[in-house]
Amino acid sequence: MVQGRGSVLPSHRCADARSLQKKLSIAGPRSSVLANLNGRARAEQDASLTDFETFVAGVTGHPALGAWYLADEPEFSVSETKLLDMQAVLRAATPDLDVQVAHCWCTDWWSFWNVGDVKMPDFYGVYNEAAPSANTFYHPPLSSYQRTYYTEARIAPVMQAFSYAVFSGEDPVTYPPDSRFPTREELRFRAFSDLTIGVSGLWRWSWYRGNQAAEGAAWLEDTFWPHLEEVRAFVADTLPAGQPVSGAPTTSSTTPTSPTGRAPSTRWWWPRTAATRRGRSTSRWARTSRASRSWAGT
Repeated sequence: MVQGRGSVLPSHRCADARSLQKKLSIAGPRSSVLANLNGRARAEQDASLTDFETFVAGVTGHPALGAWYLADEPEFSVSETKLLDMQAVLRAATPDLDVQVAHCWCTDWWSFWNVGDVKMPDFYGVYNEAAPSANTFYHPPLSSYQRTYYTEARIAPVMQAFSYAVFSGEDPVTYPPDSRFPTREELRFRAFSDLTIGVSGLWRWSWYRGNQAAEGAAWLEDTFWPHLEEVRAFVADTLPAGQPVSGAPTTSSTTPTSPTGRAPSTRWWWPRTAATRRGRSTSRWARTSRASRSWAGT
């Protein structure tokens, strides 16, 4: 995912501010890191809110810090209430940074209305069935429903980039050892369906798990990366960063302008199909007079 000033790189869970600072420094100031706070585990353990405030203060202001990943699939073990205090700390310390939360598609994600500026529904439906998997066709309705349900948040789905075979050792019934990776066509269908629906970004999980499978490295090189480059090229061609959308198609490589050639004003509409937003506007299309805007790609 490309977001605003550089790549959004999700960090691993960090036990203390020093560990996270190290990861942010490795990423560098031109990156925009989604910092994993492991809020689900903190809530499960009833961790001290004072300690959490100290943790956040220890990295606030770092130039590579781009957003907060508050919790991963919290619906499995904690309630919304458990996360609200931590979210309040984040919004007080860094009001300009998004709070993001991931939800499993098959659980009660609808119980977390007030947590997160960005909802990241994960949907990993490819097992060992023949391609195309029927589950692939359920993905766009899920994204669409979440966009409709969570009217005050943006939706950035997490898509499958691994094979369930890597988990077969712990449960071969749930995770068949002959499970496969998604095909190029399945990846493409999900990505472009989500872009059509108007998501704010696309995530994939995960490079680490993908490489654990015997054929993982080859799949990443031959299937995943070409798919990713195709989506990135599409976003770059159709949503040039910080530019208004032209009223008519153009074959020119020059900067698009309004149909009259005038500078953008509040009368022109800017698409929010994949826009990165710091505020709390909820509409898919936002009227603006700004001449520049950060965009989210993939």
